[in-house]
Amino acid sequence: MIVLSLEHLLEIHSLVLAETDGGEGLRDLGRLEAAIAVQMLAGLTLLKLNNIEFQTSPGEIENYAVEIATKHIDIKEISNWLNARLAQNRA
Repeated sequence: MIVLSLEHLLEIHSLVLAETDGGEGLRDLGRLEAAIAVQMLAGLTLLKLNNIEFQTSPGEIENYAVEIATKHIDIKEISNWLNARLAQNRA
């Protein structure tokens, strides 16, 4: 399973702050880690419960997350990207 490391997430956080003229730094690392872990696990669990496989190459998720943060990609484009990587498991 491909997941984002804490270092990746902190870099994304910094990029979002820089692109949106937000403040600098991180107020509470523990809260960020918990929120990210819950969201990732919830998403992966939802896919598994519905027999849906998320297919990406190594590094693809991380690269796209940075693009979303820095290029202000809209919801429709994100949805299309996600849908292109989903596959129904046939058992």
